[in-house]
Amino acid sequence: MKICVAEYGGFCFGVKRAVDTVLACADEQKPGRVFTWGPIIHNEQVLSMLRERGVKPIEDASRADAGDRVIIRSHGTVPEVFDELAARGCIVVDATCPYVSRIPRIVREAHEEGRTVFIVGTR
Repeated sequence: MKICVAEYGGFCFGVKRAVDTVLACADEQKPGRVFTWGPIIHNEQVLSMLRERGVKPIEDASRADAGDRVIIRSHGTVPEVFDELAARGCIVVDATCPYVSRIPRIVREAHEEGRTVFIVGTR
């Protein structure tokens, strides 16, 4: 049997960036609570550690009040969520992976150019 050890391990760039963002917000001594928009990543150990630091996931903007910080997960979300949170007076911190953000921009630009866009995949 041959055992291969990966040269690199751990989170991808976008997830590491998102987790680091949440940790930085959790460590800041600012008023207001800290939430993530949905689970920041799909890793129960990390989510448990964040809960111990007072960071909870939400998926309903009405759970956050003015002055609370809501960190958008690495997968991003729709523009309406940003708008709703901002309207409630929340501090929105966008931790969407830059590679994930790239796709909606490409689609929007293609649509604005009059091209037909087909998106294939799970909803």
